[in-house]
Amino acid sequence: MTNPNPESGDIKQDEVVEEGMQGADGNVDANGLEADMTEAEKQQKLRELRENLDQ
Repeated sequence: MTNPNPESGDIKQDEVVEEGMQGADGNVDANGLEADMTEAEKQQKLRELRENLDQ
């Protein structure tokens, strides 16, 4: 949301957000996995997440 005057505390509550995350299509569950991912893609995602945690 855009705040044209940050000092005022006013925030446009009715502003329509038309942009999303790059590559997002809204087809992702709570775990961040797409519903149509293959088992191999899920395993790759799990490996990437584990690598990120190890860093």
